[in-house]
Amino acid sequence: MNNTKTGLVPDEDQGAIFVNVNTAPGSSVAQTERIMTEIEERIHDIPQLLAYTKVAGYGMISGQGPSYDMITIKLKPWKERPNKEDDVNAVVAEIYRRTADVKDARLFVMAPPMITGYGTGNGFDMYVQDRRGGDLEVFYNYTQQFIAQLNQRPEIATAYTSFSISNPQWKVDVDAARCKRAGISPTEVLSTLSAYYGGHYVSDFNRFSKIYWVMMQAAPEYRLEPESLDKILSVLMEK
Repeated sequence: MNNTKTGLVPDEDQGAIFVNVNTAPGSSVAQTERIMTEIEERIHDIPQLLAYTKVAGYGMISGQGPSYDMITIKLKPWKERPNKEDDVNAVVAEIYRRTADVKDARLFVMAPPMITGYGTGNGFDMYVQDRRGGDLEVFYNYTQQFIAQLNQRPEIATAYTSFSISNPQWKVDVDAARCKRAGISPTEVLSTLSAYYGGHYVSDFNRFSKIYWVMMQAAPEYRLEPESLDKILSVLMEK
């Protein structure tokens, strides 16, 4: 019993590692893939790695988006990793060391949780809330200061947040009166914009014994520039 780890959820080596990658806000999938290739070249020859897979457009913590990515790593069997430097935490530290100077990307490396449902890693979640409804930039600065203070604590290995206010955005004001005269609602306008730029699930179809999604979205060349908003809005108002 003297050798048994203590704690609510003791940390153990499960032979797997997750790498959450955030590139610069507004990055395209192609730019994110380029950075992911650079990360891959730095970590692929770590001796303890057995195999890994990459997922573009989705992060374990960040969610879905063109500037998010993740790598799932499977380590070699425990009998082939008997030394201290072979432990999962040592491999996590090595990944951080090899990717410390990667530009335009933030990495968060973690082992999977011991108990499914407690979160994405063997840690804990904290939430920061602005109860006054103040300025978002001020709230963001407070959050960054809070994260910095957490990282100075000796009990905490790494504190991380995916909250960012740097994502490029365009504000669209919908004229409700004009929509009413045209026989449509502002909700329909916003839903159409969402589908045109962000994509929208329509239905499924069966082929070759598989089910495929039907997604509606404008071709890239028609949604790359802010000026494309003028064209689609004029079409919506004409209809």
